Amino acid sequence: MIASHINPLGKLGSKIKYLTPEEQKYVIDNVQPEGVDISKLTESIQNFKQNKLTLDFIHGLFDGDGSLSVYFNSSTSKLSVRFGFTIVQDSHNLELLNEIKSYFNDTGGIYVINKNCSIYKVGSKSDLISVILPKMTNKESLEWVKDPQLAIEEVSSSELSLPLIKYNKIIYSCKILELLSKGLNKENTNEIIMLSYYVRQEFGDITLEEYVEKVKQKYLP
Repeated sequence: MIASHINPLGKLGSKIKYLTPEEQKYVIDNVQPEGVDISKLTESIQNFKQNKLTLDFIHGLFDGDGSLSVYFNSSTSKLSVRFGFTIVQDSHNLELLNEIKSYFNDTGGIYVINKNCSIYKVGSKSDLISVILPKMTNKESLEWVKDPQLAIEEVSSSELSLPLIKYNKIIYSCKILELLSKGLNKENTNEIIMLSYYVRQEFGDITLEEYVEKVKQKYLP
């Protein structure tokens, strides 16, 4: 019963299959079994004092329920590059999204996806450059990206504080934004498209060359 409350969006089938039919009914109907005293548990929940969010915790949320995407648009007859930094939580954790928004200096917004989920989202390049990505890398700014000796493929977690799983999204998005600070032009467009490939996680579905050609055909007629 407690597990079903921890993950309210999960399916109960695998959790309750070892219970008797009567016990399963308790869980499904959310009825506290007679003779079970949960007063101490209830009291500890009511008196719980939450710690402030840490970068490690934010990294964990990002790895598990977050994303950073780079996408292209040419609806104005001119190619543009857009970003989306997101963290999704179920409806029971709306307060956590508010804390995340506060952690990132109240940038971005919180939006309802459906009755079960809400999302924290930041799409502004200036917010990503000045707040989101510096905080995600534990740096004061993105000046480290401008190092002419920097081999972006060799940046290691020892040099930056990065998420464990989705670090590529952070590193390559930083580089793309650094290139965009000079304006989008013929010289850097190809490099930006190539770097956006590494922001993706699904490398196996398409090669770098195929990806670049596909983007060019779609957005650079």
